[in-house]
Amino acid sequence: MNNSPIIFERIKELNKRFENIAKELQANQEVFKMPSEIKDSLSKIGKGLIRVYTETPDNLLNISKFGWFLDLDCEMKYSFELNDLIENDKYDEAEKSLVNYYSNNLTEIFEVLSKRHPIRKEILSQIEKSYNEELFYLTIPVVLSQIDGICNDITTKKFFIKNKEYLPEVYPIIEKMHSSMTDIFLAPIKNSSPLNVWEKKIGDFPLKLNRHEILHGVDINYGNKINSLKCISLLKYISDLIIRIDR
Repeated sequence: MNNSPIIFERIKELNKRFENIAKELQANQEVFKMPSEIKDSLSKIGKGLIRVYTETPDNLLNISKFGWFLDLDCEMKYSFELNDLIENDKYDEAEKSLVNYYSNNLTEIFEVLSKRHPIRKEILSQIEKSYNEELFYLTIPVVLSQIDGICNDITTKKFFIKNKEYLPEVYPIIEKMHSSMTDIFLAPIKNSSPLNVWEKKIGDFPLKLNRHEILHGVDINYGNKINSLKCISLLKYISDLIIRIDR
């Protein structure tokens, strides 16, 4: 874990290396003949990159419809594994995997968040404490408030407030910080999720967990471990995206 500060650079480096290899081979194709094994290997690498760039956004979007947001410390293949389970009507298995992932990494997640957002260290500490004490009705509203808070600290914009295009107010700033390669991670915030959708649209999603209904007292059954982890997953995901702005 803790790979998100360099994940963007790794993707860029991998893509650049592949492009350079392809150009070099093309420029020297008359000098030597490429063994079929090398051709096959390069073809597989290219197809793999294309699959990552074309399918990852839909994977992440599909997962977010159930209220989960993958942080950037996850291996790239994880979104494919989860999406395959969801598409094959095995959401329970996907959810179990996600609960295990975030439960096992929770301490480190809060350590990372506290280092990134030091002025919120005490709040984050109490969120973690309330979660560990299973005070989920207290945990969730505070987590949701901190999502807007960390966005405001770095951009002066909020996540749960929509702009004229009905996108999160902070989205245009986040989008500018991401290249065509790394914007594959932005699909969940370019589209509505149950957590930030308009109340009247919540029925369009398989999950009914909604920030507005929680904070305005409409939902009185939101307090459980899984919903807490879903909200924490969104907090970590947003932090992963906006922390680049402050670097």
